[in-house]
Formats: sequence, C-alpha cells, structure tokens
Amino acid sequence: FDQTDWSQTKFIVSYMLEDDYDMTAYNRLISHIDDVGVEIIGKGIHGRHNDDTYSIVAWFKTQFDETLKLDFKRGDLDEE
Repeated sequence: FDQTDWSQTKFIVSYMLEDDYDMTAYNRLISHIDDVGVEIIGKGIHGRHNDDTYSIVAWFKTQFDETLKLDFKRGDLDEE
C-alpha cells in the first residue's frame, strides 16, 4: 500500500466512529497517504459496526453520484 502511487486517486470512505471491528482504520488510511494530488473524502457516523447502515450507504451513494457527475461528466444514475 505504501509503495503505490495514489497521486491521481480519490478515496471516499464512510465509517462508524465507534466501530467495534476496527476504530482506527480511517485514521490509519489517512496516515499512509502522503502523495500530492490525493483526495480523501470521509464521513464518520456515530455508532458501532452496522448500527446505522442506512446513513452510511446514503452518504456514500451521494458521493458516488457526485463523483460520476463531476469527474466523469455523467448524470445521476437514477435519471439514466
């Protein structure tokens, strides 16, 4: 992971702040990304693993749709 060039990469990560599987995963990800040009978008939701799946998925889908629209010039998937 550390030897990879992530300079043209966008990471979009949603996670549970009090995750009982690994509460450190998001911060560890950020600590290993030091390439210029990397974009990291993250959203932590309070709760443990699977406590609020709807909020996690809804936020991630919004980010996914925005990425398709802005980075790939595609319309909303719901409209296609």
